[in-house]
Amino acid sequence: MSNLFTPEISWKDRFRFVKGFSFSNRYLWQEFLRCNLFAQIPEVHTPVYFITGRHDRICFLLERYASLLEAPQIELVVFERSGHLACFEEPDKFNEFLIRRVRKEIVP
Repeated sequence: MSNLFTPEISWKDRFRFVKGFSFSNRYLWQEFLRCNLFAQIPEVHTPVYFITGRHDRICFLLERYASLLEAPQIELVVFERSGHLACFEEPDKFNEFLIRRVRKEIVP
């Protein structure tokens, strides 16, 4: 909810966000519930970084999935002061992780 009241977005954009969220919930939620990443994507061939917030109540199976996924490298990063939107709730920490950690992996 805090993202809706930031001064960086207009009231028109706030309305669009709510409208888009409502649309996604109405038309995509049932399909999302049928998605089983454990069965559909048991293995990837690239490094994987999962970034989550300590207080995320939506991605509660992320730790389990990360432990079962087969990949050359898997890192689970937990932001202690965030919920589901860690990249917005702790943007400086998120950007620092991408620049200092992930960028080093992809740019020699």
